Amino acid sequence: MKTFISENNDSAEVILLIEPPQGGHGAFRRKAILISHMIENSIPFILLSTPSKNISPLNKILPSSIKNSQIFKNILSVNSVVEHLFALLCTGKSKINSIRFVSFSEYETIYFFLLKVFSMFRKNLFYRHISSIHKLRFRVLTFSRGDIVSIYRVNNPNANGYLNFSYCAYIAHYMILQYLGLLLSDKYAVQMPFLRHILIHRFKYLFRPIHVICNNLPNEPHTQSIEDASKSVPKAQNFSNQITVALVAPLYKYCKGLDIFIDCCRLLEMSYKVNVFVAGSGPDELFIKEKLKYLSGSSVHFGWLSDLSELFDNTDVIIIPSRYDSCPNLLLEAMTRNSPRIMASNIKSHSELLCEDKLLFDLSLSDFLSKFKSLLLLSDVQYSSLLDHRRRELTFDWPSKVIEWVNS
Repeated sequence: MKTFISENNDSAEVILLIEPPQGGHGAFRRKAILISHMIENSIPFILLSTPSKNISPLNKILPSSIKNSQIFKNILSVNSVVEHLFALLCTGKSKINSIRFVSFSEYETIYFFLLKVFSMFRKNLFYRHISSIHKLRFRVLTFSRGDIVSIYRVNNPNANGYLNFSYCAYIAHYMILQYLGLLLSDKYAVQMPFLRHILIHRFKYLFRPIHVICNNLPNEPHTQSIEDASKSVPKAQNFSNQITVALVAPLYKYCKGLDIFIDCCRLLEMSYKVNVFVAGSGPDELFIKEKLKYLSGSSVHFGWLSDLSELFDNTDVIIIPSRYDSCPNLLLEAMTRNSPRIMASNIKSHSELLCEDKLLFDLSLSDFLSKFKSLLLLSDVQYSSLLDHRRRELTFDWPSKVIEWVNS
């Protein structure tokens, strides 16, 4: 088992994190960004990795049907992390008396709480040092990954109904998960205001403050001069009735609005020759490839791209047709640039980030074509001015803001 303790480990208070998975979740690597910040700024923390499952006594007493389940593997990993942490703290060599466990999912919060209690009453090392453990002050701070209930509902539009047992069980599972995550946390944060409103409405009798810490712009906004911008930002008079649009997303048909994107392209073909770029991979990749064949212009599917700079440089307008997004990182990345221009669906997360109706279209597409044409008629200065205010608000040091929230 690897255990990383930052060099500044004489502090009485430390931040505890569990090592992030190799792939991470989403494009905004929250845990990795926070770890890098703490190393650079000598903030005391402990980072624990997950060990082999064979070292835990739980592995000896449970039936194989349970041991092979993914939920058990998650529990076992966190259990071993907790055991290793307590072994570290109970040696008598540590000066630590307060731990702030920063969790990046409700699963981590619940497992850490249950297994911390479970480990305290084990007749082994922890039993002998139980007085030392009780002296430790634990605070659990949960950074929610988003509202999975809403994601599941959007991705399964035909599964609604009380007669669909698996659908109801899945929804109930995640509602209970969110409830326990809130209940067991000393502090709880979400990425967008609309998520806060959802949880407050859903658990209105659970009096817990819910904080909002949005993802920031990934880089400083591009400060192109008007002369430079004019070379890359599309202008209606320079189009000659030809445009290039792009879709960048994990390829989930309903949640990411792949069908809406195809309908947008068909509407645009009434007025322009449309070239299409698609970047992304996912379970509905075949769907988007088949639909692209029936568009009159050229189309290219790139698969997953880690760097979007070249795609952005060759795109006039990026269309973001999602039906749901907890915190749209693609939109944040596109907002740092003057090109391509943005046309996004008017879901809550998009409207809260952009705060500009001219860049939002209704999911029914009733106003899409008119707003798209109006977008192209904007001058460079006019388009930039639509985003300038939000660019300034969303340009901040994200990990410093999280540390401030943890310590407050």
